[in-house]
Amino acid sequence: RRRQRQMCIRDRFLWAFSMLIKNILWSLFITGLCVGVHYILTRWVTRRLQCATLRKPRAGLLCSLLLLAHLLECGVYATFYYIHHCFSSFYDSLYFSITSFATVGYGDLLLPRFWEISGSLEGMTGALLTGWSVALLVAVVVLESGEKQR
Repeated sequence: RRRQRQMCIRDRFLWAFSMLIKNILWSLFITGLCVGVHYILTRWVTRRLQCATLRKPRAGLLCSLLLLAHLLECGVYATFYYIHHCFSSFYDSLYFSITSFATVGYGDLLLPRFWEISGSLEGMTGALLTGWSVALLVAVVVLESGEKQR
């Protein structure tokens, strides 16, 4: 009887551990996808902003395009949550994703227990990509202010 109980505990542990690894791998895949999207979009935007036809004001245009990029990245996470039946509607998935990505996390919608780590990693990804965007925006503002002084 005791042996059966030990085996049951071990089986549960192995199942939980395998599910945790699966969750982390999925989360890292989605995070990598978002970082790739952000890289591609920021490279595209910076190349367009360097064109002679787009002289001023570049910072406002860049800010709008970066917000669209972040919304697209939230959409990637929202699609992931919706496909894995974490929420009943895509709207709820997108709403949760935006609040997590922006690290607001109201708490009115919660992920199922199994996917909570994904939500945490989304918050960390959002902070990282927002910092990247702010650095790019600061660089453009510094360049614009240098051009005005000439």
